[in-house]
Amino acid sequence: MNRYSRQSALTQIGDEGQKKIASARVAIVGLGALGSVSAQLCARAGIGFLKLIDRDIVEKTNLQRQVLFTESDANEGRAKSTASKDHLQTINSEIKIEAVLEDLRGENIAELLRDVDAVLDGTDNFETRYLINDFAVKNKIPYIYGGAIETRSMVYSVLPDGRPCLRCLFPQAPTADSAQTCDRSGILASASHWTAALQFTQLVRYLTQGAASIEPVLIQQDVWSEEVKRIQAAEFAAERCEGCRNGIFAALHSQSGTQTLKLCGRNAVQIQPEPGQGIISWNSLSERWKDRGQVLVGTDFARATFEHYELTLFKNGRVIIKGTEDPALARSLYARWVGC
Repeated sequence: MNRYSRQSALTQIGDEGQKKIASARVAIVGLGALGSVSAQLCARAGIGFLKLIDRDIVEKTNLQRQVLFTESDANEGRAKSTASKDHLQTINSEIKIEAVLEDLRGENIAELLRDVDAVLDGTDNFETRYLINDFAVKNKIPYIYGGAIETRSMVYSVLPDGRPCLRCLFPQAPTADSAQTCDRSGILASASHWTAALQFTQLVRYLTQGAASIEPVLIQQDVWSEEVKRIQAAEFAAERCEGCRNGIFAALHSQSGTQTLKLCGRNAVQIQPEPGQGIISWNSLSERWKDRGQVLVGTDFARATFEHYELTLFKNGRVIIKGTEDPALARSLYARWVGC
């Protein structure tokens, strides 16, 4: 029997809908609490091609809610993208999956998302959400936003039918001091699972029935109190953003030089060197670190602990320094430990 027979038996999908699902190419950006759930749902549903994009590695604190990962993944410090791909291929070997260990940025988004039909949001910050939103609106591809914190969830589909986009709904990102994060506020696993399930459902509705099947509504739910709110986007968005009105997409402007990003709520700073900037070779740097602190070398990264700081170096030169939220100090530590 066809493995998708229970799904295609739905009158909302049918055999034709299943064919559309099988031919779809979907990117999932961020493979944490939301992305790990939606990735599994997409793989089991038979989405024909999945591009899994994440910049991070698996840690034990992820296991409470990020369903694709195991203790072994955390102990080995595996990249979320490659660990997800390996686990998903054991679930469905018939689909194609591409793992991308990368930080989605203005200068690489066109290359990474050029070959997909839709984007599912699994990110944890508005900087990346605005970036995906601007790319999606400009290129007229669906972007399904999702967010979850504590016991609360939020979902909205930005679709190429003229509806308000994410910037229209949220013109200003929360400040670093006011933004809630899983690290600071906590999260109930069922809140993230509910969010991802609704994102996946709206994706399938779009693929099989088109944009007209999804209302331009911001859906909010508290899984603890069981309260649900549906807010019409036209009422929520007082006026349209510059992108929707004038085709100006600020987030898509590439940045040159070394980029430093404070990772909100994680007591960490990410440093992305300018493309082409020379750094010490992977092997020689790992060897040099062994004389100065504890070092773990994985397939996709090298991690070292020096003094009160933890440094994780990826093969493209990107570094995450834990133990500080001060970009200036992080750059100083980067220069001392990595060079250039």
